Amino acid sequence: MTQGELAELTRSLDPDEKGVSRAVISLYEAGTNRPSPREIRLLCEALRLTPSFLIYGDDHPFDALRDEERLGTRRRSDPEGFAWMAHVFATLHHNHFDAIMKLALDLHRGWNKEFDVATQGRANAALLEMADRLRERLEQREKLNRK
Repeated sequence: MTQGELAELTRSLDPDEKGVSRAVISLYEAGTNRPSPREIRLLCEALRLTPSFLIYGDDHPFDALRDEERLGTRRRSDPEGFAWMAHVFATLHHNHFDAIMKLALDLHRGWNKEFDVATQGRANAALLEMADRLRERLEQREKLNRK
C-alpha cells in the first residue's frame, strides 16, 4: 500500500473525513513526527493493526519486561538489571529515547526539587559503583563455570 492509498483509506474511515495526509504519513515513517491518538486510531483501523503493534511492532511489547522482572534481572539496583536497562536505552530510536528521557526527568523534577543540583556527579559515582559490582559478579560466575 502506498502512502497516498493509506491517506485515502484513513480519510474514508474518519467521521470528520480529514484522515491522515500522505505528507504526514511520510513524516511518521521518517521518524520526524509522532501520530496523535486520533491518528493512531485511524491508522490502526486502516491497517488492521492493534495500537501496540503500530507503535512497538509487537502486540505484546511488554511481555519481555515481565519475563525479565520474573527472572529478577530487571531490578534497577541489580548490576545486571542496570546493564540490561542501559542497553535498552542505548539501542532505542533517538526519538523514543528523547521522549522517555523527557518524561523521566519531568517526573523526577516533579517530586525532587534538588534533582538537577550535582546530579551528574552522583550519576557518575552510581554508575562506577554498579560497574564494579557487575564486574565482581561476572568474575565470580566465570570462576564457578570453570570448576
